[in-house]
Amino acid sequence: ADMCEGGIYLEPSRHKTIDRYTDITIGANSIDGGYITMCVLLSTDKRTGKWDKHFPSNRFTVSEEFVFTSDKATGGMRSYCKTLPEPPTPAPSVPPTMSPPDGSYDFPPVATSQFVHGLCAIGASYFTATATDQNLTYKVGSDNFQDGVRLWSNRDYVVDGIQGADMCEGGIYLEPSRHKTIDRYTDITIGANSIDGGYITMCVLLSTDKRTGKWDKHFPSNRFTVSEEFVFTSDKATGGMRSYCKTLPEPPTPAPSVPPTMSPPDGSYDFPPVATSQFVHGLCAIGASYFTATATDQNLTYKVGSDNFQDGVRLWSNRDYVVDGIQGADMCEGG
Repeated sequence: ADMCEGGIYLEPSRHKTIDRYTDITIGANSIDGGYITMCVLLSTDKRTGKWDKHFPSNRFTVSEEFVFTSDKATGGMRSYCKTLPEPPTPAPSVPPTMSPPDGSYDFPPVATSQFVHGLCAIGASYFTATATDQNLTYKVGSDNFQDGVRLWSNRDYVVDGIQGADMCEGGIYLEPSRHKTIDRYTDITIGANSIDGGYITMCVLLSTDKRTGKWDKHFPSNRFTVSEEFVFTSDKATGGMRSYCKTLPEPPTPAPSVPPTMSPPDGSYDFPPVATSQFVHGLCAIGASYFTATATDQNLTYKVGSDNFQDGVRLWSNRDYVVDGIQGADMCEGG
């Protein structure tokens, strides 16, 4: 099953020319109300959208290599599979002593070689952040964020030009231990408790140059608002920043004027934004009666290319490549 053999295969309309930062979402219904195995086929070269960096820490399993082939060329692929909906994790042997935070957020992996940022929250009694880069830690630098607050533990830069809630004025500021040298693909998560049980405004301060981790591409489609520019400054240099803010927990969206005719899917998954200039992929599911995908790149669409994924299935609508070497469910065989 790690190659999705026999699964439902969604054939992308494009082989590789897909907009960078495209968001892709899948949804599927189970045949019998149980679990679904959802698989992503990715090229073994660099045209992976950097999804291969995201999958290992998000409960995906990886298959052996297989190929896509035509009369003109052959390339390698692997299948990354995940069970939907997420199976429950085992209960801890010792019950946790702290209740879950009122609001939390998992940021996309840092996608630039340097990353200049800060974290801030308004309306929080408690605010914390963790990172998979062990050299990146956070401490409360100020409980009243305003001009003059130091931004990073290993630099003397202070902030200037802070005005209003959209720049997190008056909030709790978490000071990163590092100014810019942060591992690419670092995952960062925040958690916060509300002062009064209500909403929290969580803000991310990002450099206005290219050292943004590409988070600035993720935020607009995820209900973040952006501030005017302010600066970080020292005796030696000055740089620009903006604040991107979001309400936590997510406020409910308005009810549609016409009730939807389709119930929510049994399983769904929002992939990270595509982070390479070319992206070679396919989508497959085992145990699904219905399987669909959408993308923010309007030129990228999906159709069911096969309801029994196996050797010989065409992979992309605009190319003649077919798949070869599919063996077992980890390659989505039969999906």
